[in-house]
Amino acid sequence: MNQIKWLKKENAWMLVTIGCLLLMVLIGGSFFMKSHNQAKSDTDWLFLTESKDIESSFEDEDAQILPQEIVVDLKGAVNMPGIYLMSDGGRVYEVIEKAGGLREDADEQRVNLAALLKDEMVLYIPTEGEMEGEEAIAAGIFELNERDDGKVNINTATESELQQLSGVGPAKAGQIIQYREQNGPFEKIEDLKKVSGIGEKSFEQLRESIKAQ
Repeated sequence: MNQIKWLKKENAWMLVTIGCLLLMVLIGGSFFMKSHNQAKSDTDWLFLTESKDIESSFEDEDAQILPQEIVVDLKGAVNMPGIYLMSDGGRVYEVIEKAGGLREDADEQRVNLAALLKDEMVLYIPTEGEMEGEEAIAAGIFELNERDDGKVNINTATESELQQLSGVGPAKAGQIIQYREQNGPFEKIEDLKKVSGIGEKSFEQLRESIKAQ
């Protein structure tokens, strides 16, 4: 009889022990799955964030790599005059190289090879012995299209273009170009009054017809 009671008691303890072990396994398994899912979620989030950062980096690099293009019309003493597609920020020497270089009779001394190119610019390269007149300007870049807005650019206009202004004859046009050559480009149109022979009254007649660029 005592032996039967002892066996029942022993079986009860075994059941309790097994139950505790199963409970521990369930709790441990649940904790492991939760930790695993959290780690996977963190990894996925990190991967997604890094992917977005990499994609954004590539987009920024593409935006920086792709330069803006401009169109330049090159004329005069070059081997292949014509219209050229250039990168914004390019220099005069680059479009000349693209045109096969200067001809043997080109007057390189009158050309500013380091000057910046501009969109819709027309460049004229003079020949040696060519008189400065219809197409030449003091800076050494020969631009023919500076009057798109109807105003004369006093920094690039030739003598003949200046003479189209009211009250400007050959003598006064020559004085403007001489001042420009000696002092550099006009910073503002009011600087034109520094030229000998152009006073306040003459300037007021010219104000609406000129620009300084």
